[in-house]
Amino acid sequence: MNLILVNIFFVLQFFSVVLMHPIHVSLTIIEYKYEKNAFDITFKIFTDDFEKIISRKYGIILKISQMDEQHENIKYINQYISDCFNLVINKNITAELIYKEKKMNEEAVWLYYEYKNSGQVKSVSISNSIMMDLFEDQVNLIIFSYLDKQKGYQLNNKKKNVTFEF
Repeated sequence: MNLILVNIFFVLQFFSVVLMHPIHVSLTIIEYKYEKNAFDITFKIFTDDFEKIISRKYGIILKISQMDEQHENIKYINQYISDCFNLVINKNITAELIYKEKKMNEEAVWLYYEYKNSGQVKSVSISNSIMMDLFEDQVNLIIFSYLDKQKGYQLNNKKKNVTFEF
């Protein structure tokens, strides 16, 4: 009987670890779309963590999966992204992100933004501290594509900025 209880305990522990996704990571994809003269910027963030940080920072309880694009609380999502993410083109043009939409999958929210840019890009500086104010071990992966060049980088609490030169 004790062996059965021990096995049940270990199975429950295993599933609790798996369900809590002990990895704290976000993904940011920045891709230049020549036909639109714009950068498409996509963020993938674990939904439960994102709802938790919005609640802590703004005192708002979000159920992101129940929100449509016109929902009044979209402003808190946009505020958090603008507080934690910064894109500077050619060392002097700070990008104004335009919210496009959100999509959900089983565990993550995908947030889609756009930045209009008609000039040549010589450098891009990115500051990304998304979720770093909640998790000390947060890692933010960046994939940046411009014309035929693609670069990737990993940011964390010790290094929140990266610059790409072209």
